[in-house]
Amino acid sequence: TVDDGNGAQDTATVRIDAGNQPPIPTIIAPADGTTFAVGDVLTLTGSATDPEDGALGDTQLTWEVRQHHAEHYHPFLDATSGNDIVLPPAPEPEDFLAATNSYLEVLLTATDSAGVSATVSTVVQPKLVSLTFETNPPGLQVVLDEATITTPQTVVSWENHALRVDAPDQVDANAQPWAWESWSDGGAQNHIITVPAAPATYSATFAPTTPSVLTFGPTDDATIRESRPDRNLGGDPEVRADLSTRKDGLFRFDVSGIAGQTVTRA
Repeated sequence: TVDDGNGAQDTATVRIDAGNQPPIPTIIAPADGTTFAVGDVLTLTGSATDPEDGALGDTQLTWEVRQHHAEHYHPFLDATSGNDIVLPPAPEPEDFLAATNSYLEVLLTATDSAGVSATVSTVVQPKLVSLTFETNPPGLQVVLDEATITTPQTVVSWENHALRVDAPDQVDANAQPWAWESWSDGGAQNHIITVPAAPATYSATFAPTTPSVLTFGPTDDATIRESRPDRNLGGDPEVRADLSTRKDGLFRFDVSGIAGQTVTRA
């Protein structure tokens, strides 16, 4: 019991069983070093012995599985009693970057007749696959699961992951527009790649396009002088000059003709 000296106190308790030792759980499957591909089905099998009770029954075993990602995790299997537990199909990575820092953690807790428990765990890693993405010409961008990369670049994914790839029409650093033509695997501009078991290379081919030059005239204009708009609704647009401390010339353009096009400069 802890008293803070101001009239508030709290108490923590712990149970001590004289002469009783905790059980010893053992995870049989998945074995150490087991890896998984997306969609694999794993079975949880274990056992436990207790110094006082001997071999414990399946009802005294409780399983939990966590899907770790970086510094946090999501429940993949909530606490479940029994043995030979069949898991749901192994998950996809949470997002593009999660492919490099995610795994499954399996926990087995054994509880003896006195209510004393002990827990062991093992880690099951995904099957990692290196994928190289290129473009023709080099240096253009592709989108992988909503993450944009500049080619050529090698990334890491999980075997059997449904990786979405896209090769958007784009403009390079020299203001040259490029239009997608094809993927080396024959897929559409935006399609799904099922990540293979072995490293692979995918290439997107682009063709140069000639940019259209569109000319627009202003539909009307306004000059703001001393916070008072002065619109010239007829005749040629003009900007008026005076001795006020602030002058803004505003023009309105109807640019509805650029719908669906990429603007490189204005």
